[in-house]
Amino acid sequence: MEFINVTPFPPFFFSNIDHADKAVHIIVFKGTFEYQPNEVMKPCQFQDELVTADRYHDDDDAASILYESDVVPFKPRSDIVVTGHSYAPGGHPMESWGTRVVVGEHQKALAVYGERHWRKRGLGWSLSRPEPALSVPLRYEYAYGGSWGAGDKATYYEQNPVGMGFAGFGKFEYQSIQAPQIESIEEPVQEFGKHYRPEGFGFIGKGWLPRRELVGTTDDEWLQHEHPSLPYDFDFSFYNGAHPDLIYPGMLRGNEPITLINLHPQYRTIKTQLPGLMIGARINKAVVTRAYLDTLILDPENLRAHLTWRATFRMDDEIEHIEARLVEMAEQSPSSNKPQGAHHG
Repeated sequence: MEFINVTPFPPFFFSNIDHADKAVHIIVFKGTFEYQPNEVMKPCQFQDELVTADRYHDDDDAASILYESDVVPFKPRSDIVVTGHSYAPGGHPMESWGTRVVVGEHQKALAVYGERHWRKRGLGWSLSRPEPALSVPLRYEYAYGGSWGAGDKATYYEQNPVGMGFAGFGKFEYQSIQAPQIESIEEPVQEFGKHYRPEGFGFIGKGWLPRRELVGTTDDEWLQHEHPSLPYDFDFSFYNGAHPDLIYPGMLRGNEPITLINLHPQYRTIKTQLPGLMIGARINKAVVTRAYLDTLILDPENLRAHLTWRATFRMDDEIEHIEARLVEMAEQSPSSNKPQGAHHG
């Protein structure tokens, strides 16, 4: 097969099967971009390779996911993910602060705290005052979740088994347990023993609830008679790995404005804009398909971003030729090509 790639981004081509066991073909493009406050993103001179297997924080597969594999057949909606840390505004240690990401009209905000603990007081528990902090890692290890007990008697919070603050059933002689440092602004952690939804800007684990339920029915009947075909009730939303609040309500156009608050050690607010690029591919010099921007990973600490475009298509004929080209969107907003309003922290 001849693959002509007239884009600056590394491609990856593979085939898969759908619910009906029909072959589908997938082309993935991964773009690495840089930006400065008040500027539209532009491609980096050196492009990162695609991620072909999940990567975990600290290279520990028991930790939360840093980057999910780009090799998936289809995402029904666009994922938005933010890596790095949240930083106390002003560069001075604080007990707590807020952090926010805005992409287009879609946004998510979090409350962030320094280290704090639930401490046993008689028959009850009280939440300690947070220690002042300069930054907090944006990892689910710092959100509500975790385990309770030890050894064979340990129980895990299935929505986030790597977090902190979870209190299960049964007696266990803790005198102090670490409380979450990342939480919802709307539902703060205030009651010991109450279960809270894990909060964050990162990828949700594939084996965590409720994501894993989207795989569908994988019982013995499926394993013996249908595997490796997809379960009849498989939901392709399984491939959307972002926090549910950061799964875009459709596909990103690719020219949305972005605002990042308290996500960089120097800039309290960063405004930038997606580059306004589209990718099209011509198959066998006849059929044209478009790749959709279905994954946006923002790395504010390094003023970088990773954009992933994916084209999924069927073709009865053997694929002999693919030519991929970049198209600039006619519209750029704002008209000055420079988003306004970055502030030094």
